[in-house]
Amino acid sequence: MPRTGEDFNDKRDKVAGGGDVRGKVLLCTFLGLSRIISGEDGEKAQLIVVKASIKLDESKKREKQSKEQMVYHQVSAEVRKRRSDQQKEERRKRERRTVSKFFE
Repeated sequence: MPRTGEDFNDKRDKVAGGGDVRGKVLLCTFLGLSRIISGEDGEKAQLIVVKASIKLDESKKREKQSKEQMVYHQVSAEVRKRRSDQQKEERRKRERRTVSKFFE
């Protein structure tokens, strides 16, 4: 039986309504059915007959996406700043060349 907070297990669970299958279990909507089979040597094995139906916790996914977006924006801002600094430096070099040509 899937419990709240457990990782999604595709061998035992299916996501109710389909969709993304990554994340933690939020709610079990159907427990699923399994059989326990005994082998000749006395070893027992569990056979999943019907997978449990679950809903995943979307808040973790949204939190992860917002962190990824924040990192993306930080990197983008840093890249823009570097590009701006490079453009300023190129402008200064052009101005120096122009001034030095003027005084030659």
